[in-house]
Amino acid sequence: MQQKPDEKVTFDQVLHLADQLSPAEQERLVDEIKLQWMRRAVEEGEDSIQERGLKSADEAFRELQDRYKSK
Repeated sequence: MQQKPDEKVTFDQVLHLADQLSPAEQERLVDEIKLQWMRRAVEEGEDSIQERGLKSADEAFRELQDRYKSK
C-alpha cells in the first residue's frame, strides 16, 4: 500500500494494516500508542504549569476549602 507524500492515510487503511500484524505486533502497537498518549498528556500538563504556574498542595487545599465554605 504505497502512498504519495501528499496523500493522507485513512483510518480504515490503518485498521487494515493493523489487522495484518501478528498478535505480538498488535500488542506492541497498542503499547506504543498508549506511550504516545501519555507523553502528550505530560506535555500538556507541563505547558499548563508554565502558563499558570504551580501551586503548593497547601494553597490548593485552602482554595478548595474556601470555595466549599462559601456554598
